[in-house]
Amino acid sequence: MEQHPIPGMPDPPSPAADEKKPARSVTPPRRTSTTRSAAVGDPNSWAITDHVCRVCFGRVLARETFDHRRIYRCSNCGVEREGKSELAICCCGIKLKTGVDAGIRCAINPQPTPELPSEVIAEQVSIQK
Repeated sequence: MEQHPIPGMPDPPSPAADEKKPARSVTPPRRTSTTRSAAVGDPNSWAITDHVCRVCFGRVLARETFDHRRIYRCSNCGVEREGKSELAICCCGIKLKTGVDAGIRCAINPQPTPELPSEVIAEQVSIQK
């Protein structure tokens, strides 16, 4: 019998054990574009939005302070900004160096896959001049 290279670690499963389990196909539930509400004035209550961070493509969270200011925060990298809308930190607000709209918009992912499981993505759209 061959000893495992790391003492105390269990042996890896045999290929035959994997063949016994049928592959699972899980389809995520589809939903419409909405912002879940958070309790107004609660500093620990954030609403998840249908926007992604322009820095890291993490989901954007939003909350309203007791004095009705809107704070937006990335759930992934933590960048945080005050603003009137998600444009403060989301991809919809990306502009070129010249100040022209870059034409990138946040959108619900129509077909999540194992390679791209994100529910919300940033995509290029045509810009009307």
